[in-house]
Amino acid sequence: MFFGAYQERKYEESYLYLEKDHVALIKEAMSDVEKCMKNIGCKVVFATITTMSFQKWNTHRKLIGKTVGLKYESDYERMQERLNSILYAVNTYIVQRNLGNGVVTPFLHAFVHKRCKSKIRYIYSMLVDGVHPTQALSASWARHMGATIEKNERNL
Repeated sequence: MFFGAYQERKYEESYLYLEKDHVALIKEAMSDVEKCMKNIGCKVVFATITTMSFQKWNTHRKLIGKTVGLKYESDYERMQERLNSILYAVNTYIVQRNLGNGVVTPFLHAFVHKRCKSKIRYIYSMLVDGVHPTQALSASWARHMGATIEKNERNL
């Protein structure tokens, strides 16, 4: 995700470059982080990544005066579909990577991504402004992370 910002016109908008191979870039970054952490003796556990809402986030930023307009609004639906596809692939990679390392995955995305038959629904209302978690979601994540940390520590 990249931000466009022109201070003189007070423009700021989150958008996704559709032509980049984000999955490959994220996998490479995760692999680099994992190598660095393992080199200093850390046990590496990646948590799955939840989505965000381009529409909610950018609209929120406009409502609070952080931007004067939204140039990419007509592309949000396409960007959202692409982001969700990227996250599906990255989360699959995270689970595989954690399994290969013998650790339990914290499935943080599962609180916002719900599967109904063969379709995934995204519960954007769990994200206050399209990005940040509600208090209830934060509490759920904290409990889930605590339980997952305990499981991984038992497996040391």
